[in-house]
Amino acid sequence: MISSKILDFDCKKFNFRELIQELYKLERLDELHKAFDIDNDIKPITKDTHSYYHKTFYKKLDSGWDDFTVLYNKFIKEHVLKILGKEKILFQTLPNLRISLPNNVAVSTWHKDSDKDNLHPSGEINFFLPLTKAFDTNTLWIESNTNKNDFNPINIDYGQLFIFSGGKLTHGNKINQTGKTRVSFDFRVLPFENYNPDYPFKTRTKNLAFKPGEYYSEASV
Repeated sequence: MISSKILDFDCKKFNFRELIQELYKLERLDELHKAFDIDNDIKPITKDTHSYYHKTFYKKLDSGWDDFTVLYNKFIKEHVLKILGKEKILFQTLPNLRISLPNNVAVSTWHKDSDKDNLHPSGEINFFLPLTKAFDTNTLWIESNTNKNDFNPINIDYGQLFIFSGGKLTHGNKINQTGKTRVSFDFRVLPFENYNPDYPFKTRTKNLAFKPGEYYSEASV
């Protein structure tokens, strides 16, 4: 299991926030809840990416958003490989967008990614990359070791990312009582030595196999 840690990245070189600000036509993503009508219903995990903001993001991706996909792939190859000290990895082909609105949550369940409800390979490494300040009740909360249940918030800002073993550590979100929206990406990486081509399960939401060409893409030095 990888040690959980916070690391910096060059947010001028990897300008993810500017692309999302342009998409939503907003100067401040943490004020996103003031720009649109917000739905305060807390949705189950299979529906928690179905808001207007998510649909706008994924529709843009599906239409061929080269500015974003080229930047994301560059980030994986030039930064993530270096962080992990690996020559070859599998990575989530497209990241997840998470939005924690005031009085709501970004993801509705406390879970391990490898549990019976999520079925991810336990050897994955998770990356949490906020585009706004992530703090207190609007950020990710995680236990320090498997089944310890001593949950603490990951307080970080844009230009930082948090790495952890999401398949082995329970994590989740609290009701956001900060008055600020948290917008973030997260994605999973599988070191090639942990890859099992015969892994029997598929993703819950899109029924993708955990293999290159479906859930994963391949990156190498």
